Amino acid sequence: MNTRMGLIVALIFIIVLSGCSTANQKYEDPPFSFNAKDVHGNSVSLKNDAPTIMYFMASWCPTCIGGERVLKEVNELYPKVQLVTIDVDPVTDTVESLTEFQKMYGGNWSHVLDEGQKISKGYSVNRLEEMIVVDKDQEVVFRGTNPSLDELKEALSSIGVK
Repeated sequence: MNTRMGLIVALIFIIVLSGCSTANQKYEDPPFSFNAKDVHGNSVSLKNDAPTIMYFMASWCPTCIGGERVLKEVNELYPKVQLVTIDVDPVTDTVESLTEFQKMYGGNWSHVLDEGQKISKGYSVNRLEEMIVVDKDQEVVFRGTNPSLDELKEALSSIGVK
């Protein structure tokens, strides 16, 4: 009986912890800045006066389409937040394939092919569909794989974005 009660308490504890949000968590990533060119040849870097959401994906990834759709919603709700979609597969993907992906699924924000994977390595990204939110001081305030709109709204709210 005591073993059963202990298991029930442990299970409840795990369930409660799994619902904890990471939006207010500060990450140990040191600020990392980059300069890159988007698919249209425009310079892209983190803005010093606005938070940024970076989405790490590949144009051949069918589930990455969902992340672009979430970013479209973010773009409508928070037009002052900088969005950058970063294609982490410069071996398979090309500027042309990323441009086509942007036309079909993305918005008017910058889409960058991560040549040499400098950006993804700088942020220790090791999977597709990862989104990173950085504040105006370029500090990472949120990391998540395939986050929902609500998770991104909570992360932005935690740094004062309304």
